[in-house]
Amino acid sequence: MAAIDFPNSPSVNDVFTVGSTSYIWNGTVWIGSSVTTVSWDAVSAKPSTFSPSSHTHAISDTTGLQTALDGKAATSHTHTIANVTGLQTALDAKVAAIQPIQELTANYTLAAGSNGKLFYSASTSTITVTVNFANIEVGERIDFLQTASGKITISPFMGLQTVSDGNKLSTNGAGTALSLMCYAYDGTYKKLTVIGNLS
Repeated sequence: MAAIDFPNSPSVNDVFTVGSTSYIWNGTVWIGSSVTTVSWDAVSAKPSTFSPSSHTHAISDTTGLQTALDGKAATSHTHTIANVTGLQTALDAKVAAIQPIQELTANYTLAAGSNGKLFYSASTSTITVTVNFANIEVGERIDFLQTASGKITISPFMGLQTVSDGNKLSTNGAGTALSLMCYAYDGTYKKLTVIGNLS
């Protein structure tokens, strides 16, 4: 029988096949077997886990992947505000919060939440601002500025008592201003004071 030229420096469990005989290196000697395969359970000193090696796959290697990707949105796309539920309402609330200046172009009923705002008029006629009981709270202040020759007139409505110097409730022409403040509530009336360049 010819000598077998076994590999040099084998590792434990290395298999070397010659003809129909396989040899397994057990760390000391090559053990021969006529079986060309070895059952997994018969392999000794095998690692308990096998770290995956880095590799890649084409889309076609994964069943159904291309079909699934075709149903997804393109990388680059846009949406209108109307496509996002509630976005316009949220943006409007932000603008109201960060932009406390509002122009008066016609008669106006003061809305709740106007505390700290500045209203201005560039009109040459009189604009009347109606203040309702429910829309102003104690401690709130709203400012008004007249930038043209007209007037801004404050009109208290139902359940409000107003005090001002000489009972004047209007700005006094271009470049004048007034402030409206709610300073008390006696359980029946909210009390307002108007101060500024009044006529």
